[in-house]
Amino acid sequence: MWIVAAGLLGLAVSSVCVGVLRLSRPLFVAPYATLTALFLYAYFRWSGVTLWTEFRRRWTWGLLGSIGISALVVGNVLSQPVSGRQQGLRLALSMAWLGIVYGFADALLLSVMPVLAALQAFTVVGWTRNWAGRLASGAAALCARLWVTLAYHFGFPEYRGATIFAPAIGNSAFTLG
Repeated sequence: MWIVAAGLLGLAVSSVCVGVLRLSRPLFVAPYATLTALFLYAYFRWSGVTLWTEFRRRWTWGLLGSIGISALVVGNVLSQPVSGRQQGLRLALSMAWLGIVYGFADALLLSVMPVLAALQAFTVVGWTRNWAGRLASGAAALCARLWVTLAYHFGFPEYRGATIFAPAIGNSAFTLG
């Protein structure tokens, strides 16, 4: 139910804040990050999962995966049309607000939480005791992450069509990394 709720939260926040209220990205981040933080706090309290413990588990594989994915992301970003450039304090604020706050909220809600919740559920029912179960659990966790990502992005008017597949593919790469 937490996975379904995560998707519905993302859909509701993006639909209302961007689709109805037409908030700019910097303004959208405030309600999105706040509601995401409250939701994640409730999930982590309920589940007993601690981010620090999860971060320390297999951190070397996570670091290696993130380096590989970062190379792909940098290549993708450099292939995009150049946008307006900011400088000085404006650049620093944008990097902190959009890069760190927005990025952290997105990463936790769209990738980390659905995968952790799915794997936790499959562990409880005993699916992760053998390799076949682990593979099935991993595939199901990626599907859970896909649901949350698609629901969240569907709330943005620009993603209501074939363009919704771009963030789904990009987020898949991040999650695998």
